[in-house]
Amino acid sequence: MTEQTELEDRDFITAEPTADLLTTLLELATEGGGYDGAHHKDEYFEAIVKLLTGDRFEEFKTFYCYGTTMPTEDTEAVYGWIVED
Repeated sequence: MTEQTELEDRDFITAEPTADLLTTLLELATEGGGYDGAHHKDEYFEAIVKLLTGDRFEEFKTFYCYGTTMPTEDTEAVYGWIVED
């Protein structure tokens, strides 16, 4: 098994910070904040992260939930805002 290197959130960002992307992120952030209920906000957070991480979203989701990109059977999940599929 490959040894896990220390990763940070920024290591998963694949999107270029264009004006269009930043506008979309701001729209999602402000739109999502107006709903009552955490489950609605979770969907907006996930949409924002998907835009930023692109094809690395699943890897980021695993890292966020388990603290590693290579969890084992014994790795305990950490609850977060990730929307269950």
